[in-house]
Amino acid sequence: EKGRALVSAQDADHAATAPPAPRSVPARVTLDWPAGVPDGGRHGFTPTHRAALEAALPGMAARVADALGDARRVLVLGFEELMYAPLRLGTALEGATTAEVRYSTTTRSPVLAVDDPGYAIRSRLVFPAHDD
Repeated sequence: EKGRALVSAQDADHAATAPPAPRSVPARVTLDWPAGVPDGGRHGFTPTHRAALEAALPGMAARVADALGDARRVLVLGFEELMYAPLRLGTALEGATTAEVRYSTTTRSPVLAVDDPGYAIRSRLVFPAHDD
């Protein structure tokens, strides 16, 4: 009961907060993903895949950096079990642009955010899944 009350209170707090309006226009960038490299580890990611991805990362990061224009900030967002490659692209992008690069991931796992300095997850964003 105590857990349900906490989740209910947190959900009510989040429902009262409107999401921020978008401040930029999305752009599609062709990365030229290396042939034969999976986009995640769901079905295996071998040392050969890792080497091919590492070799391709500087070029992919440069293409993303070129598309940023005068952007000051960029978020690289991985999702579900497809986290590794986007996070590696985010770290490569840090060296390819002067923009502030942040990277994060999403999950479908239930997560309770509590804005308390001692709690691991202090904020969350809720949005529909990209593939639903």
